[in-house]
Amino acid sequence: DLDFSNSQIKTLGQLQSIGGSVEFYDSQVETLGRLEKIGGDAVFCYSEIKTLGELESIGGDAYFESSEVNDLGQLKSIEGDIVWGDRNDLEEKYEARKKEIERRKLTGQDIGKAGFGASVEECDNTNKFLNEQLAKKDKRGDTLL
Repeated sequence: DLDFSNSQIKTLGQLQSIGGSVEFYDSQVETLGRLEKIGGDAVFCYSEIKTLGELESIGGDAYFESSEVNDLGQLKSIEGDIVWGDRNDLEEKYEARKKEIERRKLTGQDIGKAGFGASVEECDNTNKFLNEQLAKKDKRGDTLL
């Protein structure tokens, strides 16, 4: 676990993952740098952080009450409870994002992100190629088998 409450650190720089919980309560940290994952709880109360930047997931609880956070950045999931406090604006943004992520999963728009190993663009390119090949075969009268 990390506690930045009494540190002079302003950025997390190239750090990409924190395995446990992290506390930014009343800290000097202004930017999360390249941080993508927090494995445990995340406390942003009274911090200087305004954007979550590249952060995609929080594995535990998240505390935004009395925070300066106004941009969720790349955040996709919070596994634990969320304490919004007076941050109804942020809660609305997060709920809208969750609905959009679910819609994209259901329509197959995020098939690569869902773990099938291919991006949406790769799937689109493959489908285009296959359709072109089928059209060529159809013109020649070839069979597929």
